[in-house]
Amino acid sequence: MLYLIFSALIVLIDQAVKYVITSRLAEGGVHALIPGIVHLTHIQNTGAAFSMLSNMRWVLVAVSAVCSVLLIILVLRFKKPWICRLCLAAILGGAVGNLIDRFLFGSVTDMFEVEFMKFAVFNVADICITGGAVLFCLCYLVYGIVQAAKKRSHPEEAAPSREHHREHSEHREERHEHHEHREHHEHREEHHPRRRESAVPDFKENTVDLSPGVPEEAHFSEEQILQEYDIQRMLEQADLDDDLNNR
Repeated sequence: MLYLIFSALIVLIDQAVKYVITSRLAEGGVHALIPGIVHLTHIQNTGAAFSMLSNMRWVLVAVSAVCSVLLIILVLRFKKPWICRLCLAAILGGAVGNLIDRFLFGSVTDMFEVEFMKFAVFNVADICITGGAVLFCLCYLVYGIVQAAKKRSHPEEAAPSREHHREHSEHREERHEHHEHREHHEHREEHHPRRRESAVPDFKENTVDLSPGVPEEAHFSEEQILQEYDIQRMLEQADLDDDLNNR
């Protein structure tokens, strides 16, 4: 919000200077300001910079309005150093200052003209737009260089984060595999016991009562033992086939 207030302040200064020039100096009139450096020359510019796109009022109004909206979004969302946002706010103030002139009067009031070189006549809004753009580029470039130098001088600060991310990913994959294995194990436990109970025959123990209430140790025939061994192999093979199918 402070940056938008700064932009509004620029708009007020720009409009105040334009009002003084239009009320005190006739169009085309010249007045010394800083001898040998700059003087005031009142002109009405119907175009953009260097009088480009002259007499195309509504085109310039539309372009200025779109640029102003984009600048407002940038000022509010730009997360870089405050000096960069301040430069964007200066550009926004200049763009809105000239937009007001074009929308209300169809032309922009310019007044500053340098004497030591041939250059276009400009106003406060133009100074803010040009200066803000140049300073923004310089600040952003310096900020990028400083951040790159910090990364080169402290590479260990970025490495732990990457290592932590890799370990976290591996841990997450291990948990996922463990979860799948547990679900498969529970699924197999739900189905295999019934199959085993139905597949294993009910062997009858051959017992001989030597004395009342004391049965002799159970004995199985060789055929029964082989049959049970074959059934166990079949069950193990079925378990192996299920594992392979699930994978």
